Amino acid sequence: MTNEAPDNPPSAEEWKKVYDEAARFRAIAPWGWMCDSDLFGVKNPADGEIGYCCVLGAVEEVFGLVVYLGREGLEGYRRVKNFGQFESPDDILHVQKNLSLTFNDRSDLQKEDLQRIQEIGLKFNGRNAWPFFRSYRPGYFPWHLTSEEARFLALCLGQANETVLRFKKDPDLFKVSGDGRYFVRVRDDAPGGGWKDARPEPASMRKVTIVTQDMDPRRLERVQEVSPRTKMTWEADMFYTPAVIHEKNKRPYFPAAVMFVDSESNFILNAAYSEAG
Repeated sequence: MTNEAPDNPPSAEEWKKVYDEAARFRAIAPWGWMCDSDLFGVKNPADGEIGYCCVLGAVEEVFGLVVYLGREGLEGYRRVKNFGQFESPDDILHVQKNLSLTFNDRSDLQKEDLQRIQEIGLKFNGRNAWPFFRSYRPGYFPWHLTSEEARFLALCLGQANETVLRFKKDPDLFKVSGDGRYFVRVRDDAPGGGWKDARPEPASMRKVTIVTQDMDPRRLERVQEVSPRTKMTWEADMFYTPAVIHEKNKRPYFPAAVMFVDSESNFILNAAYSEAG
């Protein structure tokens, strides 16, 4: 799924679809018999990516559905489950790759969310009754759905509304197989085909290509000749800054910082910043 700019919003029809499916989901209230470890998948017919769906609400704090996107999203889900891996709670945000629906109070929604609900002609009342949609990407600020994201989230909710009722009757339906495969709903490619159950192998993690540059041996020798020998120890790290940058026609992001520091004096030798991704 691409990282579309925020100027590609869902149409009124796409919004109506995702809100309707969300209302059905809330009426079913699957958190009454499911917990956040009962994962199931929905394969996106548009690009083949699997969204791993997680029902929220078993502990009666946050109610909704989170769709973790692809293998990267699934690994982020696993890391969050093992909270001890993070030095700060803020770090959890930077491993999130998902589409989120939560049912909030009216006061939790932003002006744009409320305006959209009014334009579509919908009404919600009460606590934890107002659908709140957001897109999460590592290094990016949680943001409004794009057209593509809204279509897929509506699809996931539609499948969830049927599948969670099957799980209620068969608690072993989503049991992970011995080779680590999840229960996934897949659309049949045959003409007029519907949806079917499958257990495909999770996609591989995205490969990282490291580009190296040959060094000039003579240049290194000259640097050694003119540079004094010291016992300095440099520390290097990459992290996301807490500041949010919002450029026109771009999803707001947290700048990624690379910093080199002398471990003894804490003097910052160099630092550089760039957009996530």
